[in-house]
Amino acid sequence: LDLRKGQLLHETITLYTETKQEFLDRVDKLKQEIALRLRKIGEELQSNLESSKEVAMDKKQKLFTKKMLKYSKMMEKEVEKQVSELAKQYIAAARRKIAESGGM
Repeated sequence: LDLRKGQLLHETITLYTETKQEFLDRVDKLKQEIALRLRKIGEELQSNLESSKEVAMDKKQKLFTKKMLKYSKMMEKEVEKQVSELAKQYIAAARRKIAESGGM
């Protein structure tokens, strides 16, 4: 009877040890799978972040270019106004000089 109890105890311990090891193996496998998934998610997030930065930089560059073109056009118009005004002043001065010369 004691021998049978010993055998049952040994079988129970063996079964417990095997079951425990299977459980630990599953836990390790799950840890590895989770770590791999988290790494992939991290890489995707990093890629998305980089893409978002690129899109934002493209938009910023396009906006800057658009503003610079608008500023350039505005400056061209202003320069044209000033050149026109200077030309008018020059013509008026030339006419005065001609008038003064003719009157002498």
